[in-house]
Parts: sequence; structure tokens; C-alpha cells
Amino acid sequence: MPEILQYISQGFSQKEAYEKAGVSQTQFYKWMAENTEFADMVHKAQDDYRSSRADVEAVERALVESAKGYEVEDVKTEYISRQDPATGKYVPVISKQVRTAKKVAPNVEAAKFLLTNRDPERWKNRVEQHNTGEGLNGIIKLKYIGDKGEEIFPSSEDEVDDTRQT
Repeated sequence: MPEILQYISQGFSQKEAYEKAGVSQTQFYKWMAENTEFADMVHKAQDDYRSSRADVEAVERALVESAKGYEVEDVKTEYISRQDPATGKYVPVISKQVRTAKKVAPNVEAAKFLLTNRDPERWKNRVEQHNTGEGLNGIIKLKYIGDKGEEIFPSSEDEVDDTRQT
């Protein structure tokens, strides 16, 4: 039972937790029904995990890292076979290992997501449509505001004829 609670407190679902612990679904739900103390501990573990924000913070850090780009170490290993004198069996032995730092480029979509959500007034990722009420003979001219606050005027093909019969 403690193993199930540990998995749940790490964010696993009940099903994932009892499967990882090697407990059947029937047994898990029998414990939940018959042992209110166990059921309370399961619910407390779920609540503790949800309130911890640990995974949210980890995802936020990963998103920022992805938006900015990062470095990873790539390791290439070459092996040769050598005979073990004690057993006479051939075993792999590292003959060469090369470590290389590789840069991962910044992820533009992650950067857009961060900027538009952290400072939406400054970083708009949308086009706003405003009806100016101006126009002649039932034709309404639309004014669009771009993502940097600039006005975008549609061409005549994009103008909307408000006199259509529906």
C-alpha cells in the first residue's frame, strides 16, 4: 500500500499507481471500499500533489528553456570485444568516448506562447476587428489592428457588403 501512495503523490493516476505497484484493479478498489484510512490517504496524496505545483513549475522551466534554446551533451561511445580472462567470455569494453556539446535552437512557438501569455497587452498574437461604422451605401469598411497595434485596412475585395439579403 505505501508504494501506491508514493506513486500517487508523484502525480501518477490511481490506475498507474496500482499497476506500477503490481496490485490488481479489484484489490485496489476493495482496499478503497473497505479501508477508509487507506482511501483518505489516497485522496490526501492526490490533493498534496495537485497543490504542490511541482510539475507545473517543471513544465514552465522547460518551456522557458525551449524558448531560449539550450545546450545538451552528446556522447558517442565505441566498443571493442575483449575476452574476460576469468570467464573466457567476450565482453564489450569502451575503446573510445567522444563528448560534444550541441546547441538546440530556440523554439519560436514556445517563445510566442510565453510572450503572449505573460504580457498579452504588449505581445498580441491576434487580429482585432473593429466596425468603424463608416461607409457608403450600406458598405461597411473594416479596420483591423495588427499584433503590434498598427492599423491594417482591407483591400476593396475584403470589404463587407452589409446590404445582402439573408
